[in-house]
Amino acid sequence: MNKVLLLISLFLSIMAIVFNHSSYDRPFPQDFVQGAYNILKTAEECVIQNKIDDAIETYKIAMMRSHRCGRKGVYQRIKTRLATLWYEMAESDPQKAAKFLCAYSLFSSDFDTTANKIENYLLIKSKGKVANFTYSLVYKNGTRTFWLETPKVAPIFLYKRLDPETELYKYPGNLTYLKSKDLPEEANFSYFYSISIGCPKGTRDFKIEVESLEEKEFEMAIGTNNSNTFFHNTKNPYLIKKGENKFINIDASKRYFVLNSAIIFTQLIGSKKFNLNLIREYKPL
Repeated sequence: MNKVLLLISLFLSIMAIVFNHSSYDRPFPQDFVQGAYNILKTAEECVIQNKIDDAIETYKIAMMRSHRCGRKGVYQRIKTRLATLWYEMAESDPQKAAKFLCAYSLFSSDFDTTANKIENYLLIKSKGKVANFTYSLVYKNGTRTFWLETPKVAPIFLYKRLDPETELYKYPGNLTYLKSKDLPEEANFSYFYSISIGCPKGTRDFKIEVESLEEKEFEMAIGTNNSNTFFHNTKNPYLIKKGENKFINIDASKRYFVLNSAIIFTQLIGSKKFNLNLIREYKPL
């Protein structure tokens, strides 16, 4: 028995030496080897060339790559760069600074607190000229969220045939918390957009603006953690019409608040062309 234990110990020791040998080391993380962050150079060039929207888009790509690879340090450094850029521009060009502000705030774990601080700073720097702040949540005509995610489609005409109490998180489409009985009667398909806005200390009131480019009407539900008012209001979804921007008011909350999703309901398959913005406004006293 002692010989067997000795042999096992010896084998494990040899394996430890082999797998910890320098030839097995990775001098750099794989995402760095693949040049995942080379686009940061492009982002900086866009800033110099005054291409603010392109710069923000490129920074976001780098941030989401670092997030997927678990590089918290890289993620935080890029986020800090967004902060320094809006701070540097705040006095000379507060309008452009506001764009970096919006990106920085949407990546924050406490959106309301971060946005309040930076918005107040820009209000002072611009002497009240910048009083409306628009945060783009779904853009590029409905193809992407701010966090670069694409919508998840679901054939809800099939789901409506299930038992009314069937919980739909079990099926494709990300319809978490919804049951078959919650689906609107007229729609055949749904498109789910994941939104990541958390406000641990509550939020001031704001508006959700829907800009539709569709010929036909469609319906939308907004998902929050407030089950009494806006929690996936699928029974009475908002009707969205072309050429008529829809403004959805979200009241202030003193409790933990989350804006987690937008769901499009439509009769015909095919994602809808629209843009979704979060708007925070300040009015003179």
